[in-house]
Amino acid sequence: MIEKPGRSHYRLTREDIALFKRVAESMIRHSEWRHVKRNRSEQAEYFEIRTDPETDPAFSLGRCATGNYVFLNHRTGDVRFAGSFSALLESVKALRASSA
Repeated sequence: MIEKPGRSHYRLTREDIALFKRVAESMIRHSEWRHVKRNRSEQAEYFEIRTDPETDPAFSLGRCATGNYVFLNHRTGDVRFAGSFSALLESVKALRASSA
């Protein structure tokens, strides 16, 4: 795959996408999440995660221009950044556990 110079540092890799999909599918099965849509902006490539396909996203999970992985809770405004996807997942798990 050919990537444009200057943008490759935040594009999701095939491994990222496969991992994100597995995580999203797991969370859809075990929580209130119901719909996932892939999206891209100048600052990030991300998945929007919705509780209802007709509503605004509840969460976003992706990789931003700094190269960090990012998780955004649209309801609370909480944003988590991490240098690796596994570190981000640990942060999100801790957040979800504390809100349960």
